[in-house]
Amino acid sequence: MLKVALLTLRPFSFLSSCLAVIFAVALGTGIAAAQGEVDDLKRELKTLQERIDRLERSKATAPVAAPEQAAKAKKQGDGGFESKDQSGNDPRDFTTKFMPYYRYTNLKNDLEVHELVAFGFLAFNTRFGMTYEIPLAKHVDYSRVDAFKSATAGGCPPGAGSGSLPPIGVGPGGGGGIPFDDLDCDGNSTGLGDTIIRFFTRPKALEFTFGANKKNLTFIPTFEFTAPTATEDILGGEALILSPGLTFVFDAPVNKVPFSLGFFALMNFYDFDVFRDSDRDYTSRWRGRYFWLQPLSKPTPEFKIFDLSGFYSMLEVQPVYDFRQNHFSFWIGPEIGKILKPGRVIYFKPGFGVSGDPNKGDRRWTIETGWRYFF
Repeated sequence: MLKVALLTLRPFSFLSSCLAVIFAVALGTGIAAAQGEVDDLKRELKTLQERIDRLERSKATAPVAAPEQAAKAKKQGDGGFESKDQSGNDPRDFTTKFMPYYRYTNLKNDLEVHELVAFGFLAFNTRFGMTYEIPLAKHVDYSRVDAFKSATAGGCPPGAGSGSLPPIGVGPGGGGGIPFDDLDCDGNSTGLGDTIIRFFTRPKALEFTFGANKKNLTFIPTFEFTAPTATEDILGGEALILSPGLTFVFDAPVNKVPFSLGFFALMNFYDFDVFRDSDRDYTSRWRGRYFWLQPLSKPTPEFKIFDLSGFYSMLEVQPVYDFRQNHFSFWIGPEIGKILKPGRVIYFKPGFGVSGDPNKGDRRWTIETGWRYFF
């Protein structure tokens, strides 16, 4: 019986051994495959970690763009122009600015004008904008003008046919002679002056470069109009004056710093009236405003006032030819300014009439000072 049982068990034992061997082989193969997948995943993870480490290192060493730099990059990307001088005088730089100023004018006929003007630039985009000049407080003193003193010698107001005061100054709104019936007997008047609006456009088709260093040359079509907003007749021209113009701006054609950072701007206007009061003469005048701006020292990012950083100089000349009077006049004004920090500028600007006629409203000298704030 035992022998029979042993013979019976041997096939099962052999089968069990085979199954055990097969299971062991399969298990070993599965473990090896799993281990291979784990090794592959480890290698991929290591590769990813190395890439992450490289990105982190490059991020740590890359310069961080300041808000000004980011704005500059965006501006240049959509056709903007970045001024090198930061003084706010470059006509090519279409950014919103508020630039109020005070100006005193003394004419050759002894008439004096004080003006506190709200002046600014509104940029509708990087290629179209406008300036506004609103004399919020204008004071005109004509008490020392010979023509006024002679006309009022017999009492005030002057009698009929006494004539008129000579023109009150060159420029939009200057007009011709001022009738004496427009004047106050105390010889002075204060109020709001005429408003001047200018529109500028900078078409891409009118932008060029020249020279080996790719200097910029730009033509800027300009349109100006003067609205008769004065609260007193003596404070304005009592006329709506249109002034189409063309501004021509180009970088200084030199390559040596600091002169290479300068630029020239040539503004030309033709003034004519489309509406005027019946007692005012018509306007027909060519007017130039020519600038040379030259940075003198580099501005600093921090607010600095009592040091030599951020200084610039600007020379302005104004040739004017009045076709109605057949008269030429010339005025020159050197400006010195300081950039306290980017977007904050103060300046002082005296001016002198090179030639002139007391009977034609020419300027003897002027003083202007102002502040510029960039948004």
